[in-house]
Amino acid sequence: MEKFIQANLNFKNLETLAEDLRNKVEEQRRIDEDTDNPEAFIIHLGGFEIEEGVVIPKIFFITNIYGLDDHGNYQDVRREFKCTEEFWKYFPGISKTNIKSALDVLEKKFEPFWFHQGLDLLTFNILHDNVKNAFRILIQEHPDQKFPDSLAEWEKFVKMQILMYGSYFESFNEPHEQYVGGGVNICSIEWK
Repeated sequence: MEKFIQANLNFKNLETLAEDLRNKVEEQRRIDEDTDNPEAFIIHLGGFEIEEGVVIPKIFFITNIYGLDDHGNYQDVRREFKCTEEFWKYFPGISKTNIKSALDVLEKKFEPFWFHQGLDLLTFNILHDNVKNAFRILIQEHPDQKFPDSLAEWEKFVKMQILMYGSYFESFNEPHEQYVGGGVNICSIEWK
């Protein structure tokens, strides 16, 4: 990733960058996996672009996963990767000029928009919902726990969710099955 980033500091738009990354990932995975079965892989590439004079978010998924079962487990994992813009699928009918206020409404309800990808999504979603409810109670009842009012404060909630999911794997899986964990690095981009 570091080589790809350094080689692509200047790019036309996020879609072109995402497609270039898809090509590189697919090429590298063919080398790494050789004749082995392909393993599920997801990259989220997000950022902001100006369209029609409005700054809007875009989030591309680069993945070789083509299906989910009823419990959110990955199926139909292929050697071929696809690249799709996913953010706007969740906001049909919302104009570019109104998307920021629509997201603000969700934030104020403590329902910020985010994507959930990972192994065993059923477990993740159950844990996520309950940790979020616990924080709602903490915000209401605990004098030192306040509602997040900045990007840095929201990062703490994201970090907590990821650490919680990693500790589930650490607690209930054998070391060779601990696919999530080992810490959290967060990078965020402020919406100007």
